[in-house]
Amino acid sequence: MSPRSEAPIHTERDAPGALIAFVALAYLISWAWLLPVAINGPDVVPGVGWPTHVPALLGPMAAALLVVGHTEGRAGVLDMLHRMVSVRHPLRWWAVALSPVLLLSAVGMAVVAGWTSTDLAGLAQFSGIPSGWGAAGVVATVVLVNGFGEETGWRGYAQPLLQRHHGPLLATMGVSAIWALWHLPMLVVLASFRSFGPATLMGWTIGVQDTGWATPPPLSSSPSAPVPACRCPA
Repeated sequence: MSPRSEAPIHTERDAPGALIAFVALAYLISWAWLLPVAINGPDVVPGVGWPTHVPALLGPMAAALLVVGHTEGRAGVLDMLHRMVSVRHPLRWWAVALSPVLLLSAVGMAVVAGWTSTDLAGLAQFSGIPSGWGAAGVVATVVLVNGFGEETGWRGYAQPLLQRHHGPLLATMGVSAIWALWHLPMLVVLASFRSFGPATLMGWTIGVQDTGWATPPPLSSSPSAPVPACRCPA
């Protein structure tokens, strides 16, 4: 058989069943953790490590890896892991990704210089993560777990699948809607989410959409997540 007659490598991954399986698994894995927390209580609060919702944030990434493993095998999983940590992107997208880090660095230097009284200890306050880990530990955990856990699945896997057939606009809106609904148990378990008023909830929903518009073109056609993963949780 000549190379020209071989099936495209992404044929199975592009099948509608792959997307349905991913969404079902993402909800199943994450909600299997969140629902017992919601039933048993108490609330997940900033700066306290238990109870926590953090393991549930890995659900979308785990679902994507499971589906890719089933449809593409070991080679597909290794390719996806490689793309997740790839640094070969245009400088302008790294500028977008690192802008929160640069902003926080500027604020830190301003505090040290005495130009502002901003309390940097607030950076160590994130729901479900112990504040004792310090600002650096908390931020690193948020980027690795919240960033890669969510973005790898939703923007790195699901959005490219939809975008190949429906274009970037419908793909972004569709994934954002599914992603927002995935958060429903968190509206119960997270004290910070339960405090949302209608306007705040609407702003948060727009923020979920925003991560889609900020996804660089190289990431919208293949499973990859470094830029959004660094940007979104920050």
